[in-house]
Amino acid sequence: MAEQKKKWRSKFFVRGLAVLFGLVLLIGSVVSSSIETRAASWVLRTITGTPGDVYPDHWGENGYSLVTHNGKSYLYIYGEHYRTDSSANPTVFKLHRWKWNDSLGVFQRYDVLTNSIYNNNPKRFFGFSSLNEWETGVYLFSHEAKVSGVTHEGEISQNITYSNWVTIGNGVNAKIALVYYDSINGDSKIRIRNAQARNKIQSISVDTTNGIVMDIRGAMVSTDNGYDVRQFEGGRLVKHADGEYHVVGDDDPAKTGSEISVKNPSGSVIYSTSSGSEYSLGSKEQPYRYGKRDMTIPVSTLKSMTTNGTYSIVYSINVDSGSYGTKSIASTNLNAPSTGYSKTIKLLANDGAYHNYRVFESGGALKIQVTDATPPTASTEQTPTAWTNGGVTLRVYNISDTGGSGYDYVVLPNGSTSTKTDVSYTVNTNGSYTFTIYDRQGNTTTKTFTVSNIDKTNPIVTFGTNGNSTYGKSHSTTVSVSDSQSGVASRKYAWSTSSSTPPTNWTDFSNGATITTPGGVTGTYYLWVQATDNAGNTNTVRSNAFMLDNTTGTVTASPTSGGWTTAPYQVTLSYSDTPSGVKLRQYQWSTSTATPSSWQNYSSTVTQPGTGTYYLHYRLEDQAGNVKTGYFGPYQYETTKPTADISYSPTGWTNGNVTITLNNISDSGGSGYDYTKKPDGSTTTSTSFNYSVSQNGTYSFTIYDKAGNSTVKSVTISNIDKAAPTFETSYSPTGWTNGNVTIVLKNINDTGGSGYDKTRLPDGTYTTNTNVSYTVSDNGSYQFTVYDKAGNSTTKTVIISNIDKVKPTAIVSYSTTLPTNGNVVVTVKAEDDRSGVESILLPDGTLVVGDQVSYTVSANGTYDFVVTDKAGNQTVVKAVVSNIDKTPPTLTLTANPTAWTNKPITITASASDAGGIDRIVLPDGTVVRQTTASITVTQNGTYTFEAYDKVGNRTVKSITISNYDGDRPSVNIKETGRSGSKIDVQLEYGD
Repeated sequence: MAEQKKKWRSKFFVRGLAVLFGLVLLIGSVVSSSIETRAASWVLRTITGTPGDVYPDHWGENGYSLVTHNGKSYLYIYGEHYRTDSSANPTVFKLHRWKWNDSLGVFQRYDVLTNSIYNNNPKRFFGFSSLNEWETGVYLFSHEAKVSGVTHEGEISQNITYSNWVTIGNGVNAKIALVYYDSINGDSKIRIRNAQARNKIQSISVDTTNGIVMDIRGAMVSTDNGYDVRQFEGGRLVKHADGEYHVVGDDDPAKTGSEISVKNPSGSVIYSTSSGSEYSLGSKEQPYRYGKRDMTIPVSTLKSMTTNGTYSIVYSINVDSGSYGTKSIASTNLNAPSTGYSKTIKLLANDGAYHNYRVFESGGALKIQVTDATPPTASTEQTPTAWTNGGVTLRVYNISDTGGSGYDYVVLPNGSTSTKTDVSYTVNTNGSYTFTIYDRQGNTTTKTFTVSNIDKTNPIVTFGTNGNSTYGKSHSTTVSVSDSQSGVASRKYAWSTSSSTPPTNWTDFSNGATITTPGGVTGTYYLWVQATDNAGNTNTVRSNAFMLDNTTGTVTASPTSGGWTTAPYQVTLSYSDTPSGVKLRQYQWSTSTATPSSWQNYSSTVTQPGTGTYYLHYRLEDQAGNVKTGYFGPYQYETTKPTADISYSPTGWTNGNVTITLNNISDSGGSGYDYTKKPDGSTTTSTSFNYSVSQNGTYSFTIYDKAGNSTVKSVTISNIDKAAPTFETSYSPTGWTNGNVTIVLKNINDTGGSGYDKTRLPDGTYTTNTNVSYTVSDNGSYQFTVYDKAGNSTTKTVIISNIDKVKPTAIVSYSTTLPTNGNVVVTVKAEDDRSGVESILLPDGTLVVGDQVSYTVSANGTYDFVVTDKAGNQTVVKAVVSNIDKTPPTLTLTANPTAWTNKPITITASASDAGGIDRIVLPDGTVVRQTTASITVTQNGTYTFEAYDKVGNRTVKSITISNYDGDRPSVNIKETGRSGSKIDVQLEYGD
């Protein structure tokens, strides 16, 4: 503490010059003079009894006061400073303000409050300054006067009654002041601080009827650990806690008020209230001396808080320090009633959803956490609902959450999860299946399905008589169908001779019906039954065999008949019966088709009994007594050969067919002409006919009479040419070209015998050359047709697609809007819909193969890109770049003043750039987004500024300040001798 006092007392020398013994001080480096000891003295004092009624709202009556004027707080200093031996007007009259430098431990000159004589009174000075605008800190004051060339400066020291902290906020902030007299150091001082709010919740209730209702106690305090404040704690200063002191008025409900505000998660105030019942605690319940009951955040406000998140509560206290202060307002977080405090209520909010409102402690502060309390919703669907033998699809859809946290996921019956809002799950067995839907807050909704419509069991089929192995004309049986689950939907039956393949056509029947075999059928028959239940399960079953015989068998003959021939026929008969077998075999020859009346038993081959026309009759009787009769024939024979004439047309070369003609066909034998067998094996009974042939060769015709005698007529054809000529095609060049293409026809040949004739070109003209060249100038299909002398032709199409006479296209893209202090990337994208892009020639001569390239340019200008396609066509595209700015801005620094001064020096930075200035960075790191910026300094040194243009180019400059002198010169007075009533002194000056 002693060291601290020493530092405080050192200000007298550091601050300036104190004149001792009433001596006149002369200006000079070292001056010696003689002065009368009691000739004159300096007077420096404040005027007691002021401000009086001039400013009725004030504290202090000794010319050094705190006053209220027009709703603002001012420091009022009114005093006298003069020499008793002179009535001359002062040439200097300044009221200095000094501010404590805590790091140096001394007061330093801060500024001049006034620099003039008050109200034309050469002895009076007056200081009047708005305290709300002062920086926080500790201040004291001195007055400087210069009369008749003699300067005197002294402190304004008065015995001020010690005061409490007084509010000086002017209703807009938390400024407070303490005006007091430091008797230890002999100083009149004023301390300016920012007041702080303190609070605690005395009681709190949280419910769904009233919302949040609180009894809040609070205080406005100053935090100050200065020794000279602690020295006077026994005065009017009231301690709230260590280093904290109450502000006057915080225990008076008439002068103190509080407010709570709720801020949403983004920091905006959504609700404020100052309502409630105020009360004073007095000094007995320190440290808090003021309270307000029933400070409420109502349910209506909570319901409006529909955004999930954490809301903070701010407590504000305003204090008006009696009649001489102005209102100050301080705010802080509302403290929670206890560590870990938590209470939750659930409300249906204004967004139509339920939310949990948790009032809890976090970091000592009371907060409100709004969370989603509304379970998610969903629609359900079960498909199918009717009986099924397949799976049942359970669908949960339209999943949504209105509580604000949002839908999260759904847990399916098998434990898997999905984040979809439409979920389907297929089950294959009956049972209960549950889906659990979660939102992001953990609220759940369950959807349970009961599945009971799955039937995968086939119905049961029962036969009354299951098959019969005894042959019969018909059989019957009863059929019953049952199903224990979904029930029988349909019953169908069908008879079939297959024991493995079910029938395709079915007949419905009623349960237990008698079903009879089909009539008139023979063989092994099976009864097939198809039963289907209501779930779609189908059971197809087959009975054992039912044996049926309703046929009399069959008789075959070899041969079955005989046309005219030269010898009698021998016929073999075969008798068969299925399934019962043959009982009797009989035959009879006859010249009539009528059934004979008598029969012979058949045992082996029988012979036609004579010439002419005969019929062989048969009779079969099976073991079941079925009889079948019929006949084969006729059978005929004789020996004379037939005759005919033959010719053909045309006789010259042809690529068509040749017609062979037979006419005058006749037979002189007894059987007569029967038919002619053609070369293709077909026959005709015509006596004159044409026969067309399509190729060379020998063609024979056999002419028969009805007895089987034959004559062969042959002719050789050699004038048919149907072979198309052949040739090969090629073209040149085959690669991409921007010129013409020549198509060549070569190796023209005809192998059909008639020989090459001519060639039809694509333009419709003809040529007889055997080597053909044809030039084309555009892509397309070109058709060539080669003919032989028989009229055959071969057509070939040559497709030309390698001609490209169209220049490629290209698009250049790059940034042209915003300027840049770096490079610009130019992108060239080329296209060619024929041969394709081959390469891009860059402005620097680099050849890039491909259809796209990026090229970086570092300076403004015009850049050409040459695009070449694979056929050699070229296109030139340009990029005009004009937005590159790499020039740093211009920065000019000036200082004012430039001569020696003990006042603050202003440094001004001015920046300019063609593209515009973005910001100036001051030496302390402050960013100013203008073209000029200034700072005020009170120390010598080097100060560095930075300027940035709009694209980031930077200029750095420094300025050195060396003309500031804040230290006052020193004077040392030495006595050099005495003589009578005079004293000789020597003045030694230093700086």
